[in-house]
Amino acid sequence: MARDDRLLVHIPFHYSPQRLPFLHQVVRNFQTYDLAHIDIVVDSNQASTRSALDSLSLPPFIQIAIAVHGSLKHPFDLTWVHRPAMATQLPNYDYFLYLEDDILIPWPSFLAHLEDQNRLTGSGYSRGFLRLERDHQGRHFLADFSEPMQKPAILQWGGAAFIQPKYPYCACWLYHRSQMAEFIASSYWPEANYNHCNPPWAKGKGRLFKREKAAFGMAYLPQDRIPGPHRVVLPFDSQRQMIDPKAWIYHLPANYLQDPVSHFGKIPVDRLFHSPILWQLHPIALTLNIHRGTKKLGRLWQRLQP
Repeated sequence: MARDDRLLVHIPFHYSPQRLPFLHQVVRNFQTYDLAHIDIVVDSNQASTRSALDSLSLPPFIQIAIAVHGSLKHPFDLTWVHRPAMATQLPNYDYFLYLEDDILIPWPSFLAHLEDQNRLTGSGYSRGFLRLERDHQGRHFLADFSEPMQKPAILQWGGAAFIQPKYPYCACWLYHRSQMAEFIASSYWPEANYNHCNPPWAKGKGRLFKREKAAFGMAYLPQDRIPGPHRVVLPFDSQRQMIDPKAWIYHLPANYLQDPVSHFGKIPVDRLFHSPILWQLHPIALTLNIHRGTKKLGRLWQRLQP
């Protein structure tokens, strides 16, 4: 990668002292990036975010600014305020990143994303990330899948293997300049259209999924050249039959993993394409699946009664 590459980052941060450690970790992580310049804009609802970030000591190639938006009609609107500002910066940066305040993208994952997207040029596909949570033993679990999925067809492009995940959500998006130009010119860019775009299951739901729609980017923007409901692909490790680790990013709070009620964060990363019975060794997952199975059997029994 050329050393003159420039990255613009926007992070929405609804001020919370409890969430500051995550934001600090996310910002500090950019020190590991081998880029010429990184501008980080933290979009916040409170000016106190400025003093909360003053303690960060960053190298000269990273500049951080706080944009305060104090007149939001709804807290969820904060996830869309980056749109006008980013659109004006299109000529000034090579890469554009939007990510939530608790998402950490390791440099190798960032770099692999750019390399894969270059491979995918002309395909119509867009490279995504796989969001994970880690437990105290260092094991990795899927943050955005509540059950395993059937392994889709392997896509070969540019000498590499990819798959289309069932769910493309990863709480961030990363585009190079030409992708960003397409995004900005599309109907998915303006905040005014948020209720009519992105996942079919979220259309017309009002503000309910407004934050998620901001983070989907143009994943669901119609693309005539490709099949399937979205354009996102992930690199596939054919030897290990799993998503390649170079696509992994991290949800720092790991709250899905720790929540016994949530169905998310319970599938080990290497069990995404396996039968559910193979990942039920996780104690919380086992409890959830017994509960689901009992409910299904109960409903079936009721239907069979005369």
